[in-house]
Formats: sequence, structure tokens, C-alpha cells
Amino acid sequence: MKTRADALALLHEFTQSDALRKHALGVEEAMRAYARWFGVTDPAEIEKWGIVGLLHDFDYERNPTEETHLHVGTKVLRERGWPEEMIEAVASHADYMKISRFPQHSLRPMPLHR
Repeated sequence: MKTRADALALLHEFTQSDALRKHALGVEEAMRAYARWFGVTDPAEIEKWGIVGLLHDFDYERNPTEETHLHVGTKVLRERGWPEEMIEAVASHADYMKISRFPQHSLRPMPLHR
């Protein structure tokens, strides 16, 4: 099982900008709040939501275009053994990825931003 520490290490590996790191931390907290707002009570599920928020832009600094952002990131996540439900949730924050924000997995609606 991947952990927040794993996600934070990945974020730091790919993101050097203090502003982007702070953005990721802010979205992580927002996602935890969204999870609770959507009625998620299981701490492990709330943690998943937070991790998705932490990772949502981890590849952006190196891949800032629609042609690369998230396409590279999802490949990296798969290569490193992240759960598919989390990969889909991360990718769903960009409309151009054409992934539903309402996945079939336990991570319910993932409204990162539109």
C-alpha cells in the first residue's frame, strides 16, 4: 500500500518549486475536506483523497503542457505501482484526459477543479 510519505517523496522528486509544493499541500487538505463533505468517514479513504490531492500536479513542473502533463504523470504512477483508482483520480482533474470525475472505484467524486 502506497503511503502519504511515498506521495510526498514523489512530489519532491518531480517538483522543486516551493509554490507548486505548497499548492499540492493545499489541495491535499482541500481533498480531505471534500472527502468528509461527501460523507467519507473511513480514515483510510480520507487519506486516499488527500494523497490524490498531493499528487495531482506532481509532474507539472517538468511537463507543463496538455501534451505531457498527466500523460507522463500517470505513466510514472503506473510504473511505480500506484493503485489504478488513485491514478484515475489524479488524471481526472484535467478535462483533456477525458476521465470521469465519478470513477467506479471507492474514491467517489473527485472535484479537484474544473
